[in-house]
Amino acid sequence: MNAVTLTLRDVPPQGLDMRELLPETLAGQTETQIAARPLAMGRQPTQLGDWFDVQVQSSNADQPSLRLVGDCRRLDYIGHGLSGGRLVVDGDAGHAVGHRMRGGRLQIHGAVGDHAGMSMRGGTLVIDGDAGDFVGGPAAGERSGMLNGEIVIAGNAGSHLGFRLRRGTIVVAGRAKRWVAEEMVAGTIAIGGAAGSQLAVGMRRGTVLLSQPAELPAVGFTEPRRETPSMQPLLVRRLCQLAGSDSPFAGLSIAPPGSILRSIGDRAVGGLGEVLWYARP
Repeated sequence: MNAVTLTLRDVPPQGLDMRELLPETLAGQTETQIAARPLAMGRQPTQLGDWFDVQVQSSNADQPSLRLVGDCRRLDYIGHGLSGGRLVVDGDAGHAVGHRMRGGRLQIHGAVGDHAGMSMRGGTLVIDGDAGDFVGGPAAGERSGMLNGEIVIAGNAGSHLGFRLRRGTIVVAGRAKRWVAEEMVAGTIAIGGAAGSQLAVGMRRGTVLLSQPAELPAVGFTEPRRETPSMQPLLVRRLCQLAGSDSPFAGLSIAPPGSILRSIGDRAVGGLGEVLWYARP
């Protein structure tokens, strides 16, 4: 399989739409063919070769790969519809990375803009830096957010994390701003740092796991109870696999029985979701 590297020469004056550039779509193409591919930048016609140096190398890997190098903050929709292979960004990336992603692995060695993992269907999205607002949320005009897959954020996340999450797992090693798990339907969200206010408002089902005490809404959630969830060892083990053995979740694996607090809600909408956090002695 081919390994394609695109090195950005200059930061574009406005956003470049990258949704047609995937490892599988570039596999088997020459450097000249790739450089001639059209790109959308507003109403201005442009080609990939106007912005990138293209390098194609043969690889022993059984799946194609694509690497973007440079300051990619104005490159939007990276990994749109990715179904297989590996896509890596050596630098920051723009908005809507991993939009409608269905498989494969997308790794960003930097920070990303808003709407990462929007309407994601599968695969793994790894963000080594911070992420903006509405991670895992729905695309415009759609009711449901992320439907499957895994999103791992090594830094902090913005507001509305997991908005209308329907399935899948979102792990944040750092903090998250307001409105985490808003109108969440199912799935799992884990946050290693502090979570902002308006946590789990409108939540119907699913699990939110925090390594710090929760700031739940004044109404809609049951009084926290000390429990030892049967799924705790499996969940914590998987979180450590995703976020690393030195993540904030590692301590939960040795938490003594009865040290996990559990609250159910949002009862204001008939919800039976659960919010779990470690009750430190």
